Amino acid sequence: MTKEQVDRRFEHLVTDATECCDFQAAFQIHEPPAASIEMSIGDDGFWLQGTAEGFLHLARVFAEMGLRDHESGYHFHVDKHFRWSQGAPEFSFMVVDQKDVGQSGAAS
Repeated sequence: MTKEQVDRRFEHLVTDATECCDFQAAFQIHEPPAASIEMSIGDDGFWLQGTAEGFLHLARVFAEMGLRDHESGYHFHVDKHFRWSQGAPEFSFMVVDQKDVGQSGAAS
């Protein structure tokens, strides 16, 4: 049995103005209650698991990182559940200029 094709669309409006770029607030506001995300690193590699709502939340966060005019080195830290980190262990995400790609930990 073949599954019927369903077209879906993802859109996210980003306002890029200095006075409205509280990324932490935007990050929390857009998180739906059903969003669940967990990241882990083990002997078998990096795992990212989540609900459909969790992956849509990640898409919004990453869209904002890519569409806003962040300076190279802008970064944030989250815990394994993709919540704002309270310290190690944590995952870090950083926007860099093309020339800095591959320079791990260029800013902290």
